[in-house]
Amino acid sequence: MRLVPINCIKENTYLSKTIYDIEGRILLKRGMQLNYNLLKKIQNYGIQSLYIDDDYSQTEIKDIIKPEIKRRALKAIKSTFDTLQNHSQNVKNIHDGMNQIDNLADIAKAIVDDLLSQDKIFISLVDIKTMDNYTYQHSLSVAILSLTLGVELGLNRDELCDLCIGAMLHDVGKIFVPINILNKPSTLSQQEYEIIKKHTVNGYDYLFRDYSVKASSRLIALQHHETCNGRGYPNGLLSSQIHMFSKIVSIADIYDAMTSDRPYRIGIQPNEVMEYIMGNAGGRFDFSMVVSFVRRIIPYPVGTLVELSTGDFAYVDKINIDYPLRPVVRIKSSSDEMSSGTIINLLEATNIVISKIQFALPD
Repeated sequence: MRLVPINCIKENTYLSKTIYDIEGRILLKRGMQLNYNLLKKIQNYGIQSLYIDDDYSQTEIKDIIKPEIKRRALKAIKSTFDTLQNHSQNVKNIHDGMNQIDNLADIAKAIVDDLLSQDKIFISLVDIKTMDNYTYQHSLSVAILSLTLGVELGLNRDELCDLCIGAMLHDVGKIFVPINILNKPSTLSQQEYEIIKKHTVNGYDYLFRDYSVKASSRLIALQHHETCNGRGYPNGLLSSQIHMFSKIVSIADIYDAMTSDRPYRIGIQPNEVMEYIMGNAGGRFDFSMVVSFVRRIIPYPVGTLVELSTGDFAYVDKINIDYPLRPVVRIKSSSDEMSSGTIINLLEATNIVISKIQFALPD
């Protein structure tokens, strides 16, 4: 099972992961054989990549939380955002909108309990998002990524629940941003970017009206675009001025945003995003948090086809826990025919690195 851009998928390939809409209805069932017309239909729905089974990978990658909890969470987030959107201009009904936020508390507890029931938490799955429901799916993915880091940092259950609620609501200010700007399929103008940036203050101000949302959760909406080097927005805070939860969510937010397909680009491969995050540790991101985050992300799931610095092509055979950037690989194609099938532990073969992820062997 591996994630492949639609334009790289060959006909008659089999889908390995069921796709649902925001209401939990099946859009495409696992095991379905993909043809040209079906792939075009999926692409028109706003989906740019799919998980498939092929000769390189038939290993299942499991969701980090139970599918039923995920579907409940997505519906709750959508319902919350929709209700807040409807009542954002109506002061009389403002508390009706805020009551929706309370529903997220039970969802947060269910997600946290599900995660804490697992021995070790690793992220090896990039969630497939549709264009229309990106904000809701992104909000849930950021919450899960944030909790994964929060568990690694030793937060207790109550702190994790507060972190989860704040992460699910981190982009609530985008209800005030015109949809044509949010889904613009090209580069934003400076004026449009300034409008986008206001979602941090608008989201915080909106949540400030509801005393059931703790200050630590509210601050995430305001601070998740602040950076440790003081170059973020809206207030250019330094590391010591940024709440711990906000620092966590800023890492999760950029990871999910960069790896997700958007109208104007295909998602960036997780290994490249990890390199970006590591390269900005101590600058944009908190250094110690990046170190913890890297330990829990698997950028090369088992079965991933990669090109090595030797020029050979290999697929990932095994993950080295705590060193996911240095997996064990098995040579698939090499200029030296005798090398085919050779197993290399990249944790030991330090002179060899993974150059890039491939979606098919060269002809």
